[in-house]
Amino acid sequence: MNHFLFEQINPFERLRYIRISLCSIVILLLLVGPYDSFYLDTAPWLYKAKTPFPWFPNLGSHFWTLKFSVIFFALSFGLGIWKKTTGPLFALLFLFLNYYVTCFGSTYWVTNTHLNFFAIALCFVPQKSKSSKEFASFLLAFMITYVAFLYFQAGLSKLLWGGLDWFISGQRIWTETILLGTPLGKWLTQWPWIFQVMGIWTGIFELFLPFLFFFEKTQRWCAVAAITFHLGTFTVMGISFWFLWSLYPALFFIKRNSSIRLQSSFPRHDDSRAPLPAP
Repeated sequence: MNHFLFEQINPFERLRYIRISLCSIVILLLLVGPYDSFYLDTAPWLYKAKTPFPWFPNLGSHFWTLKFSVIFFALSFGLGIWKKTTGPLFALLFLFLNYYVTCFGSTYWVTNTHLNFFAIALCFVPQKSKSSKEFASFLLAFMITYVAFLYFQAGLSKLLWGGLDWFISGQRIWTETILLGTPLGKWLTQWPWIFQVMGIWTGIFELFLPFLFFFEKTQRWCAVAAITFHLGTFTVMGISFWFLWSLYPALFFIKRNSSIRLQSSFPRHDDSRAPLPAP
C-alpha cells in the first residue's frame, strides 16, 4: 500500500499528460456535448438552485459566458500557461458549470464528475523535486482509487437493486438494447444468451476487477479491459463514457521510470578537468 500511495512510477510526467488529456476532453465535451442552448431556453421553467450552492442564480444568457470561460481556462491550463492561476479558475468554473446543469432536474445526474475531482487534484501538483514526489504519487493514487471506486459502486448498486439476477439473466441489458440500443445491438437481441454473457462479464468487471487497479502488475490489464468494456457497451447499447476511458492512456500506460531522466537534468562532473593527484 505504501508503494501504491507514495511510490508511483514517474508521477510528474503522468500528471502532466493527465492534465493535457483532461483539458482536451473538457474542451471537446463542451463544444460537441450536451452543454447547449437547452440550458438557456428552459431556464425560466426548469432551473432551481439546490445544495451545495442554493444561492447560485439563474444565469440566463450568461450561461454562454460561463461555458466559454471554462473552455478558455481549460485551454490555458492544458498548455501550461500560468498554471497556478488558470488551473484553479478552470477547476472552479467547471465545477459551477456542472452544478448549474444539474439544477435542471430533480436529481444529480451528471456522469462526468470525475473530471471535476481530477481537475481540482491537478491544481495541487507540486513543483518537480525529490521531496515532492511522494505527494505527486499520492495524487495519482487518488485518481486510480477514484476510478476503481467508480466501477465498484456501479456494480454494487446493480447488486443491491437488481440482485444476482441482474448479472446472471442479462435481462436488463437485453431490454435496454431493444429500446435504446444501436442497430447492431438490436440485431444481436435475437440471441438472448449473448446478453447473459454480457451480464456475467459486467458483474465480474464491476465487482472484482476494481481491486486489481491497486496493483502495479495488473493496472494496465485492467485499463485495457475497461476500454474494451466501454467500447463494447457503446457498440451494442450506444452508451459512451469516452470522457472517462480517454484518460486511461495517461493514467495507466506511461510507466517509464523517471529516475534516469532526473539524473540527466543535472550537470555531469567532467573528470578530465579535475586536478591531477599530487605525486
